[in-house]
Amino acid sequence: MIVDRFWRIVWCAFFAVALAGIASALSLFYVRTQPGDLLAALGVSYQSGRDPFASSLLSGAVSLNSGYFYQDALPLRYDSWTWHASANWRATDEYAAGPASIKAAFDAAGGSVGMQGPAADAAPYSAISLYVRPDAAVGDLYLDIYDAQGNSIGRQSLSWYAASGALAPGEWQQITVPLANFSVGSTTPQELTGFSVSAENPGSAYIDEVRLVSSDAPHSPWYPPVATGPQPFDPFATATPATLPYTFSPSSDSLDKWFTYFGFFGPGESGSIETGPSAAASTTGSMTMFRGGKDWVDYKVDTTVDWGLTSVFSRLVRMRDDGNFASCAFSRYGQTVQIYQVSNGVSQFISQSPSLPVRQDSPWEGVDMGADIEGSRLSCLIGGQVVLAADLPSLQNSGTVGFETWDPNPYASPHTLKSYTVEPGTGRD
Repeated sequence: MIVDRFWRIVWCAFFAVALAGIASALSLFYVRTQPGDLLAALGVSYQSGRDPFASSLLSGAVSLNSGYFYQDALPLRYDSWTWHASANWRATDEYAAGPASIKAAFDAAGGSVGMQGPAADAAPYSAISLYVRPDAAVGDLYLDIYDAQGNSIGRQSLSWYAASGALAPGEWQQITVPLANFSVGSTTPQELTGFSVSAENPGSAYIDEVRLVSSDAPHSPWYPPVATGPQPFDPFATATPATLPYTFSPSSDSLDKWFTYFGFFGPGESGSIETGPSAAASTTGSMTMFRGGKDWVDYKVDTTVDWGLTSVFSRLVRMRDDGNFASCAFSRYGQTVQIYQVSNGVSQFISQSPSLPVRQDSPWEGVDMGADIEGSRLSCLIGGQVVLAADLPSLQNSGTVGFETWDPNPYASPHTLKSYTVEPGTGRD
């Protein structure tokens, strides 16, 4: 039997010619067309290795529709974010202007719900308005707005702007905050990338109709309260005033009458009293003051120590606290003496002695050093003799005694206190 193959051959030839024509046309188009020609026809710029539509969709300044940052849903190109909170941006159970609002649930104090996206032109506007409906637990709500770099421009309390001075739980209230109040002392922001609402306490709140407005709504700005924190310990508060003369003896009763700001001051070997840096606390010195001498005026301090490896041993006079006193600072067994005055924590160098002679035989044993404060004149003594003196006219008129040590090495061995006496002064100026 003869099989007719004519039409099969014809159709195969036709398709072969058609495919060849299409391939030739595509190759010609590829050779003559540059990357981005079609995108350019659509108004989209082309950059090799980059999504050509990403820049047109996700960057560039925007104009908000009637000034709304939020109206029933997140605007196109904006993202939501939360911190210690959750948010439903399409809550339909409560709203100020329908059909939806933001329902924010704050899990902790300071929890925040916000949105951020491309910079919006804020120049035509003078204030930001929003509706809030807090529950009874959340307390105050705080509004932040964000600049073109995504940084908070400032924070304002919403209750500060409420008509009654407080947010009413379970009620919708419109709050309007001047944009200038977010950046007091600087220029009003010209571009904004979003906002956030934070809670004073755990709780929940509905938020709606967040909008930039041009209406004039002058109002004094809110300032965060200044945190006072715990008051510093007052060593004099529970002390019994002491009379002069005073002699320190190494007993537990005597130690209780002293207060150490830092470093070590306490019993050492063989019942002695030692003072110096504390390796355990990583301090490079120590400071201790007598709690019973707050009202002492003129007096003479005489101290004998066995010198340790700690570099400096200072006698402090007219001490009111760790930031107000004068000192005779002795170093290297008393070879050098310096006078300092410390006022409100600022230390001022006053004067220094020339190099002084020290004993050749065991110079560290029984070093006798003292200080004499009379009126405004401070004298530093070695062996009872004045080796350096200075007038300190701005020094406070009264204050207790103390001592301070210093060494760069927290492991330096301490000084051993052998005797410590304070005698009343002569009253001379």
